Amino acid sequence: MTKVDIQELLDIDYETYDFEHLISENGAQLVSDSNPVRPKLTVELESKWYSLYLICEGSLRKVGFEWLESIGGEPAFVDHVPNPASVRKLAEDSGWELCGLAEELIEGRWALEPKGASRT
Repeated sequence: MTKVDIQELLDIDYETYDFEHLISENGAQLVSDSNPVRPKLTVELESKWYSLYLICEGSLRKVGFEWLESIGGEPAFVDHVPNPASVRKLAEDSGWELCGLAEELIEGRWALEPKGASRT
């Protein structure tokens, strides 16, 4: 996938989560640095991530790692860590905002990921 259409994503049968408190279905706090002016991509404030989250139209939507693309020979994600370049590309191609704090967390985790890890 190269460009993700927001309507296509919203048409998928995702559950709607607690937007007011930015809590995932797992009960984890979501990272947010400001109120979004357009759909905003973020992560849970956890040590492992199983998906990304989109703050959109008063609800939270899961965005699975399968939406990410490999970039420049690097995998889209390793274990529970998405490739920051892949996340930025998804956000940019989709017209979404990427939460700055989430981006920093993803960058840091990606830099620490062991080189010998199984990559997808």
